[in-house]
Amino acid sequence: MTSARLRRYFLAILAFASLLGLPPTAVDAGTIAVTWEDVGSDLKASWTGTFDISGYNTGANANGNGWARSLGNPGASLFFIEAAPSATGNLTNYNILSGSAEGPDNFSFDTGTSTTFSGTSFELITGSGTGFNVENGWQNNDPVTGTATWTSTSLSAVFGSNLPLFVSKTMFDDGTNTVTFQAVPEPSAALLALGGASTVLWQVSRRKRPVAQAVASR
Repeated sequence: MTSARLRRYFLAILAFASLLGLPPTAVDAGTIAVTWEDVGSDLKASWTGTFDISGYNTGANANGNGWARSLGNPGASLFFIEAAPSATGNLTNYNILSGSAEGPDNFSFDTGTSTTFSGTSFELITGSGTGFNVENGWQNNDPVTGTATWTSTSLSAVFGSNLPLFVSKTMFDDGTNTVTFQAVPEPSAALLALGGASTVLWQVSRRKRPVAQAVASR
């Protein structure tokens, strides 16, 4: 292997390694970004961002379910992440006035009941009666951040191939606000992927070497 080819080989590996270490996509105003990751044998969701309800109507309080949960249904009724937000278990409802609040990447999934939750709960109802529900006392554009963990489940079990690593998908979009999902790999999985990429690059280099030597000998 020539020194130039060797340099290209290692630069490709370094580029792939840097991709594995990239943080989730930056969060813009009016965006709640949800990051999903495998942590040991558990699945963890983390969310952060803001929400602009200036174009919404204030509705009545809605009962909180008392646990963190996620559910998506393409073209239909419900997507939410929610937990017991207060001693009363109520959320303040803000009705979306018009337009579709469903993102192009909605797909059906259900994580079930979480074992741990912290931070700000929020709820999105899509389809008929579309609305944004959040803890009582929350003000427009206040931060919406939190985490939830589901034991003995994983990205692959919940999402299958619908949520590729590194790719941010839009699950909710009302023209002002978006909710995005992004998966990040567990460190061990990242190292395994890096090792696989290294092997592929090495094999490609070996296949090209006889051709290059044959051309040089002519």
